Amino acid sequence: MMPRFTQPRFASSKRLHAQASLLAMAVAAAAGNAYAVDLDFGNSDIQSRLDTTVRYNIGIRGENTDSRLKMGPAGTPDPNNNAVALGNNRFDKGDVILNRLDILSEFDFIFRDNYGFRMSAAAWYDPTYDGGVDDPSYGDAISREFFKNGKYSDYTRNYTTGPYAELLDGFVFGTFDVGTTTTSLKFGRHNIYWGNSLFPQSKQASIAYSQAALDLQKAAYSPGLEAKELFLPQTQFTGTLQLNPEFSLAWQYSLEWRRDRYPEGGTFFEYAGPAFYGADGPIIGETKNKPGSGQHDWGVMAKWQPDFMDGGNMSLVFREFREKTPNPFATADDGLLDRVYNPKKNQLFGFAMEQNIASVNWGLELTYRKNAQLYTTVTGRLQQVGPAIVGFDSQNAPRGDVYGIVLNAVKLLPETPLWDAGEIAAELAFQHLDKVTYDPAFGYSINGDFTALGGNNFPMKGSSSPLCSDGSHQPGSGDESYGCATRNSTVFSTNFTPRWLQVLPGVDLSAPVFVSWGVQGNAATGGLIGAEDQVSYSFGVQADIYQTHTVKLAWNDSWSPNHNTYTSTGAQGVTGGGTWWQNDHGWLSLSLKTAF
Repeated sequence: MMPRFTQPRFASSKRLHAQASLLAMAVAAAAGNAYAVDLDFGNSDIQSRLDTTVRYNIGIRGENTDSRLKMGPAGTPDPNNNAVALGNNRFDKGDVILNRLDILSEFDFIFRDNYGFRMSAAAWYDPTYDGGVDDPSYGDAISREFFKNGKYSDYTRNYTTGPYAELLDGFVFGTFDVGTTTTSLKFGRHNIYWGNSLFPQSKQASIAYSQAALDLQKAAYSPGLEAKELFLPQTQFTGTLQLNPEFSLAWQYSLEWRRDRYPEGGTFFEYAGPAFYGADGPIIGETKNKPGSGQHDWGVMAKWQPDFMDGGNMSLVFREFREKTPNPFATADDGLLDRVYNPKKNQLFGFAMEQNIASVNWGLELTYRKNAQLYTTVTGRLQQVGPAIVGFDSQNAPRGDVYGIVLNAVKLLPETPLWDAGEIAAELAFQHLDKVTYDPAFGYSINGDFTALGGNNFPMKGSSSPLCSDGSHQPGSGDESYGCATRNSTVFSTNFTPRWLQVLPGVDLSAPVFVSWGVQGNAATGGLIGAEDQVSYSFGVQADIYQTHTVKLAWNDSWSPNHNTYTSTGAQGVTGGGTWWQNDHGWLSLSLKTAF
């Protein structure tokens, strides 16, 4: 039976989406295990190895800046664009947007094949963002709202520039038999992944949604990263009980909550200047509803692998967890941009199945998620009304219940006159909003007294939300191309990688191609990822030399629906669906990697 590649690759920066599929990263990670250095302790009961991967990336901007996003001294675009133009203004076509060195070290110690521990750590350095956020072409007023003194915060410098390092895995494990059952346990900082979804665009519909925090910042700035580097391990207790050859039971109980990392403001792949954790300027507020030490994620999975499925399996899953992604918006009273998490735990009910049919490995996931955090916009349209600030009547994000379906297929390519080998993977993800269970009203506050203006926070197409509007600015007048959420959404992703073996002694070539397309609708729980008509793609050529060194050259780009906007002074800006502010971000990447 062909192996299933199930290490996830979620994302939110579309750059991350375009760089590679999960399938390609899983193949690379599997190959990397062959590079381990075995350490001999002179004891046959002990197995130990040390792996080190060194990766260098350089990225060059390949497109001119869209004039609608270029702030200049003669006036700025629509104020909605100011916050997403900081990183865009720093780079012209041909400029280096990343120049990064990464090192990953992994140490495994195994005693008598059943017990041991694992530790891993990563370090990086990229001098691209050593300077300040200010752009002399338009002054520093905007950047100083989001960053103290117009300089990147320590947080941004640590995780984008460095030099910096962090511990990843750090856990002990053991496997033992009790009667006819086998139990495997892990305790410490590590990750697990349930279900069989393949691509990041399927995140919102998958069983593994928010099962682990994701380092999307590193994924955006370090093409070619190993799949295991994408996850931010959390301290947890996990295990698997193999009851018999057909039935197993797995569980997860976390002792630590970690948040997703995203590309920070003022960098090339930013979402918005004030978003996430790099911004530390005077308009940045608090982090609210962050889970406390007594609030733990947990889940159970029962898996059945019957003989009649010939290697296939089915599983039932229940998970209760906290969101790892914030939903930022402005509070009603102080006007500061707060980082707000869903105060309610998600409850996820899931079914998964995988089966090999006609040499194709098929995967299916069905999910129902309660208390899901619904998509909302960053409210850059704030207006001062005397002492009042237009905002919302609550610091809680909108939430609701959603269904999800993920269907995928993976096939190894046979030898043909066009290629020697390869693989192709495709995935379709569908989400349906069952109901909205909470949605704060839109209005203004004076001395703590809230007055509703009509409409709500959740920008649902066809609703009265002022955050779903077209050029007329009438509440509810917008559609998918203006970023409004829809009840149903579908996204398709595929990766195709033909391979040519031994084109030179010790050299294999491949040509990975990745494409993702928002087929219909904007997901109610994530309007920026896989939005309708949004296309992300990457194509390139890769050389694997003696199965130890890798060289890859790739073009990465995407496009989202967008519309012109105009200020009262006539300055032109842009708005749209998906990640419209990155439509001019096409770039060329060169990756060099070696392992020992």
